[in-house]
Amino acid sequence: MHTKEDDQFVLYGGPDPTDLDRYGSLGEVIVAELKLRPANIGLIDPVTLEELSYSQILERSARLAIGLAKLGIKRTDNVAIFSQNSLEYCITMFGSIFVGAPLALLNPAYVEGELRHAIGLANPKLIFISPDVLQKLMHTLRGIQGPKPRVVLCGEHPDARQYPELIPFASLLDNAPLDVNVYRPEPVNKAGQVALIVLSSGTTGLPKGVELTHQSIIATIAHSKESAKLLELPDQLVALAVTPLFHVVAGVGLLNMVTNNCRCVVMPRFDPHLFLSCIEKYRVNLMTLVPPLMVFLAKHPMVDNYDLSSLMTLFCGAAPLSKEIEDQVRERLGVAFIRQGYGMSETTLGVLMQDGFENKAGSVGKVRMGQWVK
Repeated sequence: MHTKEDDQFVLYGGPDPTDLDRYGSLGEVIVAELKLRPANIGLIDPVTLEELSYSQILERSARLAIGLAKLGIKRTDNVAIFSQNSLEYCITMFGSIFVGAPLALLNPAYVEGELRHAIGLANPKLIFISPDVLQKLMHTLRGIQGPKPRVVLCGEHPDARQYPELIPFASLLDNAPLDVNVYRPEPVNKAGQVALIVLSSGTTGLPKGVELTHQSIIATIAHSKESAKLLELPDQLVALAVTPLFHVVAGVGLLNMVTNNCRCVVMPRFDPHLFLSCIEKYRVNLMTLVPPLMVFLAKHPMVDNYDLSSLMTLFCGAAPLSKEIEDQVRERLGVAFIRQGYGMSETTLGVLMQDGFENKAGSVGKVRMGQWVK
């Protein structure tokens, strides 16, 4: 039972930013942002060295959305991705959002039992995979009764010929003439239509599917834009995506980066040398990290062998970060802002965050705009 006394424990972060209310879907937001700066580089693979401009991202994502529609995928059909980080992962996210189909982000480290459970939760008609998980997925699917999802392979694998039912990723990119200047994603009810399904950590049992709507992610993007305005950030920051994109912080974080004119370097997985060399080579300005990576930056001797002076802002979440580690990273690297936040999959991202120029070490900040916290 709610009482007046309860209200003293309720904190409000202020009204939601409204700049993006005019858009009817998350897809419309992404398309509009990609059209604003078509020549800017948006995604970089530091292993293959492939780079995609914003116009190329839009074209590939739109072609994938059209290809999915021709395959019969619509907004009432779930799709899934079971993959390490890659440029194809990013295009799959955008293309699924454009066609209106909810996309489930599955952890590529799942063992067979966990994967079977996740597929049962998401019930996808289509699963995108990276080559490294091909055998695990196909073996898991053999043990599933009833209709099975079709599988799209993002890349090449020497054993792919054993599975003639595999769909090559490139074959889904529709090759019909396309004018991206007039392209529009499928219309959806943004308040009710699910854009992403993220799997909770399963702390109290098996993972559970958390549905994030177009509206909730649009609100998160609006928050990030307000923060960027407040800090008067440079035109195009360079971000490093080092954490796995299946996690809500990284997956929704990628959407934040692309819709805020960032150049995003997408690492396939964490490797200490690649991590540090990417920061040095691409002059990375911001990263979203987890506490173990902050400990690495604070204590590992190899950090001193690289020029990390370009770093401006580090975001940290997913678990508590001690004030001591935060101070050590700040002192060692000279980073201007280390911003902790508190949130969970169910809240899309952080409900508490250090925004603006405030930077109190050890704190997760204040209630974000549009949020109520008790």
